Amino acid sequence: MRARRLKVSLVAVVGVAAGVFLVPTLWFRPWVPEHLYIRIFAEFLYRHPLLMTEVGLPGIDPRGGELDDFSPQAQEREAAWVDRQLHYLRAFDFGRMSPAQRTSAEVLDWFLADQQEGRRFLFMDDPVNQFAGVQSELPAFMIGSHPLRRPADAERYISRLRRFGVAFDQVIAGLERRERLGIDPPRFVIERVLAQTRAFIAVPPDSNPLATHLRERLAAMPGLGDERRRARAPRGGPWGRPRGCPGEQRRRHPPGPGAPWPRAAAMRSAPGCTRPTSASSTTWPRPSRGRAAPTGCGCCPTATPTTPTCCAATPPPI
Repeated sequence: MRARRLKVSLVAVVGVAAGVFLVPTLWFRPWVPEHLYIRIFAEFLYRHPLLMTEVGLPGIDPRGGELDDFSPQAQEREAAWVDRQLHYLRAFDFGRMSPAQRTSAEVLDWFLADQQEGRRFLFMDDPVNQFAGVQSELPAFMIGSHPLRRPADAERYISRLRRFGVAFDQVIAGLERRERLGIDPPRFVIERVLAQTRAFIAVPPDSNPLATHLRERLAAMPGLGDERRRARAPRGGPWGRPRGCPGEQRRRHPPGPGAPWPRAAAMRSAPGCTRPTSASSTTWPRPSRGRAAPTGCGCCPTATPTTPTCCAATPPPI
């Protein structure tokens, strides 16, 4: 009986000690600054699945089939998270640290403070541009960084492709937020981005680089039988343009009559448009610029209500 009580007491003491150590380490200010560094690194990686894949930690990629959250709400949450981590870091007494600890703390303090200062310019960037925009970086990541060594990697590859529509909708929401703040990209940026996206989607799904890359890697993947290889091989249809793709959503649910097509809708409407808009309701171009507003389709001035797709060679007026 006494031995049993001793075991229960030991388990209780260990549980309390673990709670006292783990609760602040995981959610509040840890006991030592090194644990805060590890937590910041781990939390940042977990919230950014693309970065986690690029870092390539051996055997650690719990979100390998997901994409980052590109929404403006995610950017605001990230900024608030930086504020909390800087608060926890500055709660430590730098004067009681060793020289090595102080150097690490000061470097992290500088980095977080720099990120905090940038919060004033949170939406003063251009996530869609002709050099490193999301419309080109996502396909480049899939082809250049996503691993395809095992069948599970192929499943994650397709899972990420099916999330492209959600990612683009999140980017568009951010563009609309910038538009409301009066932050518009130059006309030549929009024209070149539209040219890039139209050229990319003009290729049939089976011939798209995202499909051919997966097909080539499946052919060279060891331990994958012909039947399993055919089951994972990309085919035309929903995988090539997943359900939820912004262009498909716009075709199925176009704006009502007289609804404006905002500038941020350039990405969303590039694949096609089916609803005409009046000259008075379109924002392409803005009346203040002194140019005549186009008639016809909201994303292509020469289109008609029955035109199935936008003019691939003619960029919309901005």
